[in-house]
Amino acid sequence: MAIDYDRLMAYQFPEIRHTLSKRDTAFYALSCGMGADPMNEKQLDFVDFHRTMKIMPSMPVILGYPGMFAADPATGINAVKVVHGEQNVTIHRPLPAEGEIIGRNRIVGLVDKGVDKGALLFTERTIHDAQGQLLATAGATVFLRGDGGFGGPAGPIPTPRALPTTKPDLVINSAAMCDSEACERDPHLAAEINFHAVAHIAGQCDTINAPLIQISTDYVFDGEKGEPYLTDDPMNPINVYGQTKMMGEEAARHGLHWHVIVRTSLVFSAFGQNVLTRTLRQIDTQDEIQAVTDQKANPTSAEAVAEALMVIGGAILRGKGDGFGTFHICGEPAVTRYEFLQAIMQAYAPFTERRPKLTPISSADIPNRVPRP
Repeated sequence: MAIDYDRLMAYQFPEIRHTLSKRDTAFYALSCGMGADPMNEKQLDFVDFHRTMKIMPSMPVILGYPGMFAADPATGINAVKVVHGEQNVTIHRPLPAEGEIIGRNRIVGLVDKGVDKGALLFTERTIHDAQGQLLATAGATVFLRGDGGFGGPAGPIPTPRALPTTKPDLVINSAAMCDSEACERDPHLAAEINFHAVAHIAGQCDTINAPLIQISTDYVFDGEKGEPYLTDDPMNPINVYGQTKMMGEEAARHGLHWHVIVRTSLVFSAFGQNVLTRTLRQIDTQDEIQAVTDQKANPTSAEAVAEALMVIGGAILRGKGDGFGTFHICGEPAVTRYEFLQAIMQAYAPFTERRPKLTPISSADIPNRVPRP
């Protein structure tokens, strides 16, 4: 189904209402690295319930978010080829650390770049409190790679914001195409994001002499070792995601002297799309959940990764280290996906009456599943 310009521009979003708690505010701040420095008391304002809590100024990006609306067949969008473009936030009033939040979303622009050239979709979300006061406005641009040539207008395209002119002290690149299934479907896009973009960033960092921390994955290994991998073990990825991430590592290593590679494993958070949020959604909507028992990983909280990056970045900025290195950052112990979902369901049990059945399966039981280490 192709995009119908008038229909998509008139797309109606449901009003999003949710109750923001101090716990939510603290979790978001922790995921951004607040509380990682034990000597910085100011960070406690963002994570300590007993203080007059502050909210991270970037949090409106997730408040009142309507979810992956592009997957709704009524939009006509090819959701498989949607790429995040940019986001902006305008804060109109002090943001509360708790209270009812109302999000009102709308599509404000749609530009047809032509056949095989994609389209640009512009959205706007106004965020209000329970009294209807406007707290913030969040804008976003989405690139619809598979949807050009539907006969829509070719403009106007907003003028890009000027790039910062100040030299960064340190660059951390966590951007990646992480969905293994999506990488197999579109290996070209996976290579563009996981390899070519890293090579470009590394080249720019080398030009301005800025250190680069490149986030990688345990998927650069094949999983056949039978014991924990060391940083100098040979890489042998078995799927497109792992292959392109390995290429990204090499781009960072050969692109500049001051580089650090940080490999993680099964990162989870209370926000975004990850194993934790997917499992909670499955608990709320499904009567049965299947999980494999023949593959292990080390679940790692995003907060732990952020804390480690603060330590590594701090050491770099203080001039310590010889200019490069590879680190493995992961939680303990290694568990199967089945065991991890068991733990999630047990932790979530006091907060829901839902008790879906958790069924153990093997990887071979999943047809056409992309191989994983």
